[in-house]
Amino acid sequence: IDQVVDMTLDETHVSQTQPAGDILTQKEEPQISGRENDSDITENLMQTHDVFVSTLQSRLTKLQFVRHLWERSDAKGAIGTLKKLADQSVQADVISILTDKIEILTLDMFSQLVPVLTSLLGSRTERPVNVSL
Repeated sequence: IDQVVDMTLDETHVSQTQPAGDILTQKEEPQISGRENDSDITENLMQTHDVFVSTLQSRLTKLQFVRHLWERSDAKGAIGTLKKLADQSVQADVISILTDKIEILTLDMFSQLVPVLTSLLGSRTERPVNVSL
């Protein structure tokens, strides 16, 4: 709200100190033909989409592998794999599931998770840090 008020005040100040014609020329941006602009946007979106899909497929594969180990009742193997993955998103996903089912955690399992939790605390994104805490 403060930013909106500041912007409104700035626009009011500008309109009082400059003629209307000057304001319009300041706000106008150079126009690119619609076809060039649309094709650039479409190309950029497709590249971003491909990267996003690839990232999600990689994440799914890693989660499926950890789940496979967990279903074989190899909790230690699943946690060991989780430590080796170095994908903080996958680590945060698995740990968030474990926090929802805290009754399945043993002291031994928790002691193996401590290095993973510690690495999540050093994340640059908010979710892994919150999950770790």
